[in-house]
Amino acid sequence: MSRQIETGTLVVDSFPVFEDDGYTTKSGLLEADFDATVYFDGVALALPVSIVEIGSTGQYKLEFTPSVDGYYQVQIAIDYNLDIWTEAYESAAGISGAVLAAIKAQVDKIDLVPTLGPAVVTSGSLMDRIMNKDSGKTYNQSHDSLEALRDRTG
Repeated sequence: MSRQIETGTLVVDSFPVFEDDGYTTKSGLLEADFDATVYFDGVALALPVSIVEIGSTGQYKLEFTPSVDGYYQVQIAIDYNLDIWTEAYESAAGISGAVLAAIKAQVDKIDLVPTLGPAVVTSGSLMDRIMNKDSGKTYNQSHDSLEALRDRTG
């Protein structure tokens, strides 16, 4: 599975470098101790990747900026322990604030709106369709809704 990123926006990720015990992290490595390769849709791409240690933790931060929409895979060869860290990213054009607001409004219909006082369920919402057995629904609520189940079981 790949991480969703926005084209043209700086991508920040992190990875650990371990000692031979596989548990203790190795601090003090520099960018020259790593060989970064970026693949774009399966082809090696000359895209700059920055790698710096986060404090003195043995955790390293990588940064790059995808230039076009597509599938990116970043492979970091760690010279210290001969390990390879890899991550996949799916880059697409930006999601505008309006799109995010529309998504949030749909999520709120399911979760937030039914829980606000005085706890009136919005007609047609998922909560309404699950709980009530009105006749104008898209499935057989007279048999399947929680209200119908309560009526049948007493």
